Amino acid sequence: MSSSHPTSSLLKGYITAAMLGTSFIISSVPIFKLSAAIAANRIYNNRKKSLWKLLYFCLLGLLLISLGCTIITFMASYNNYPSGYGLKHLHQIGESLSLSLSLSLSHTHTHT
Repeated sequence: MSSSHPTSSLLKGYITAAMLGTSFIISSVPIFKLSAAIAANRIYNNRKKSLWKLLYFCLLGLLLISLGCTIITFMASYNNYPSGYGLKHLHQIGESLSLSLSLSLSHTHTHT
């Protein structure tokens, strides 16, 4: 695999970026998403060849790791930020106030 090949350059750049802690940039810049998608497509299309088969399994492993990290960070942020619980509680209070207000209004209308 030559170093001037676009796929190898992308992989080397991604590994270097991951080591520097800036790999999140790749997922947030559209041109990097496009480059990653093209590289993944090329790996998938050539997956029956011996060297590409290894890259294909690495690609699958990285996708599974990414999915696992996404799930872990989602659960951590879901449990870490209580604003969702506060909003849910606020909505429940609003519903109970609305229900009690409508009950009191209907009670007033029946006695007049």
